[in-house]
Amino acid sequence: MGKYRNIIIIAILIILLLLPFVYKFYANLGFIDTCYDQTFEIMTRILIILVLAAWIYSYYAEGQLISKPPINMTAQVKGEYTVPQHLVLTLQGHTDSVLAVDVSPDGRYIASSGVDKTVRLWELETGKSVTLFTGHTDRVHALTFNPSGQWLASGSEDNTIRIWNVESGQQEAVITGHNAKLSQYDGIYDLAFSADGKYLAAVSWNNSVQVLDLQKQQQHWLAIGSKWNKKKAGHYKSADAVAFSPDSKMLATGGFDNTVRLWNIEGQQLQVLTQHTDWVRTVAFSPDGNMLASGGSDNTILLWDIVGSIATLRSTIDGHRNDVADLVFSSDSQVLVSSSYDGLIRYWEVSTAGHITTLDKHESYVNSIAFSPDGKKLVSASGDDTIKIWSI
Repeated sequence: MGKYRNIIIIAILIILLLLPFVYKFYANLGFIDTCYDQTFEIMTRILIILVLAAWIYSYYAEGQLISKPPINMTAQVKGEYTVPQHLVLTLQGHTDSVLAVDVSPDGRYIASSGVDKTVRLWELETGKSVTLFTGHTDRVHALTFNPSGQWLASGSEDNTIRIWNVESGQQEAVITGHNAKLSQYDGIYDLAFSADGKYLAAVSWNNSVQVLDLQKQQQHWLAIGSKWNKKKAGHYKSADAVAFSPDSKMLATGGFDNTVRLWNIEGQQLQVLTQHTDWVRTVAFSPDGNMLASGGSDNTILLWDIVGSIATLRSTIDGHRNDVADLVFSSDSQVLVSSSYDGLIRYWEVSTAGHITTLDKHESYVNSIAFSPDGKKLVSASGDDTIKIWSI
């Protein structure tokens, strides 16, 4: 609710400024036994200074007062790839922070979800609101279309995954819990369909990584790490991010144990990457399958080369001043785009890890980003309650 912050702060400042006068007024009328005290005025001024300092700091934390380098509006990569900053549309409809966004495989729709417990469908070209999906009873953190675009999966803090029919707007299924031993999720924080459409992966704050076999309509495998037995496969703190490789043979997960973990489709843990120094909030494979990107609360992006099933650190990208919230590659795998809690979206050249350009029109955290299938548009979701569509 970042857009209401200024109003709230101004109201508090007005009240603090008026307090000494109100105090003196009632003292003169005799309603207050003690006389107007200079100490009271001094304390009020100190409170005003503290409120102003907190206000300035909150802007700094969100990147509003941070000095930014000049933006190259048409930065060029390898002679052909240009990235102009052009805001096409701002979509409003959510009543609180928008946490997730995705674009349908045919490029017709944007799906969004958020703190207001709703899932919404919009036309990409016009920004028109098409469908409102209701049913979740808590924040909806995760959202993804299946490869055919027929279904939309959403995951929530209400411990459910819901499958929606995109065309009819009807709920097709509700998935609750892992198995007989674990009767509930502890909030769903990310979802991913495999490219072949056979599997749906989910990660949860009960440390679990689960892969569902959609053809057999049953759990394919489940992994939950242990804080006390770190040799056991799986995250030993909350799992927060998941992505499938383009060939559907491997998936990557990230968690609050500061690790990125690689798995094969049968649930075997292949590798644990420990180079992050804080929570890992997002992971993404490049479309060509040769790279993996990860980012999180250490404000950094790590780029990994993938050879077979082994990841090797390629480069470290610094530039954001707050948590890296989401990552997405361009369709040609030449450009990586990141969004952050600093309120910025940044473009990076993969070959050099160099900064290309910055999109800075959001007023709060940028929680999620997604490319259209043709790569000509980028969609972003923010804590300012809006979705923005950018032309590329």
